Amino acid sequence: MKIAEVWIDANAVIYFLTGSPEGPANTVKEALEAATKGDLRLRLASLTLAEVVWILESSFQLARDTITPILLDLIALEGVTPDEPEVLAEALLDYRDAGVDFFDAYLAAHARKAGSPTVLTFDHHFDRLRVRPFP
Repeated sequence: MKIAEVWIDANAVIYFLTGSPEGPANTVKEALEAATKGDLRLRLASLTLAEVVWILESSFQLARDTITPILLDLIALEGVTPDEPEVLAEALLDYRDAGVDFFDAYLAAHARKAGSPTVLTFDHHFDRLRVRPFP
């Protein structure tokens, strides 16, 4: 029997993390429990995680030091299958430690993972992300 694969949207992640609204938060919790048992496979797209970072920063005014461990725990949850888990973890740590936005941290981590750590950019903070700026 094939296990159902379900993609998680950013609002579902936010409801789960905040516990509100209660009904949808409980639905997400039940889906996570089913995934932990192996009855369901929950997929998390990289872009969805970026949206979650943005929502936690802009709507909830959470600091990087708060956001990073929460999302590192999320991508490590049994039953959750993120796209590019190593890249996402590295990007979250760079986002926190280098003080850059998550999108730039993700691009740098992706470039390093791909073996081409050069980025065409005019942002000067990429040197803190262990990539070479181009030109």
